[in-house]
Amino acid sequence: TIVAADQAPDAAGQVAIVTHAAQLFIPMGELVDLAKEKARIEKELKKNIPLNRFGEADEVAELVAFLASDKAAYITGECISINGGLYT
Repeated sequence: TIVAADQAPDAAGQVAIVTHAAQLFIPMGELVDLAKEKARIEKELKKNIPLNRFGEADEVAELVAFLASDKAAYITGECISINGGLYT
């Protein structure tokens, strides 16, 4: 959820984390081996990411820790993508 500054005046100096999820639909016609289907879907999705892998939670956590630190005190109003080089 993204909240405009005038809607959340008490949020100054706080960090907002926004995540996005993709829905995947699997055809229901036949019984499928879900593990194989998951591996196939992941392989297809990774083809679109230049780093050819999904991000890890600790990679996001490192950015969050930095943004919450005094070292990022002058950073305001930015949208930082952690996307492995995938820009759509």
